[in-house]
Amino acid sequence: MAAKRIMANYPDYGKAPPEYLLSMTETMAALTEEEIVWLSDRREGLATVCKYLPTPADIHDFLKAKRAKAEQFKPAHTVYKRLTEDHGPWEQETDFERKKRVVQELLGYDPMKVTKAPLRDLVGKDIPKDASQLKTPAAPPSKYLLALIEEQRQLNEERMDNLFREDAA
Repeated sequence: MAAKRIMANYPDYGKAPPEYLLSMTETMAALTEEEIVWLSDRREGLATVCKYLPTPADIHDFLKAKRAKAEQFKPAHTVYKRLTEDHGPWEQETDFERKKRVVQELLGYDPMKVTKAPLRDLVGKDIPKDASQLKTPAAPPSKYLLALIEEQRQLNEERMDNLFREDAA
């Protein structure tokens, strides 16, 4: 029936020998229902591709193209397996205890039990009052620092001038 429906789309259908219709029927007998629907579709079926009566080769080429297009949109075949549960010491201790154990193994001691050293006096008691008393003489100021100081001096002068003008007014 599907072969007759496909052949009815061609103007020279009645002129074909009966053996032709028989061979087309035999070719289509091995196809699935989905493939027959693809072939007999009036908008995108075999009749839209072939200008003349189709041959079995035309049918198979058409189906290969349709299958390839359908495969593009199929999701990838994946098989997900549940992993076996691993049992170990990590299930018997909390995250904090595990981290503490790892740190103790790496360091060789418990850093939480170590007493803290007394704070050192970073600035000596005898601080020099002048830069000339330092062991290492100070480096000369950079060009950037000199430019920055000059810029700030000018801004301060402008502010002071503005203040005096406001007071005078």
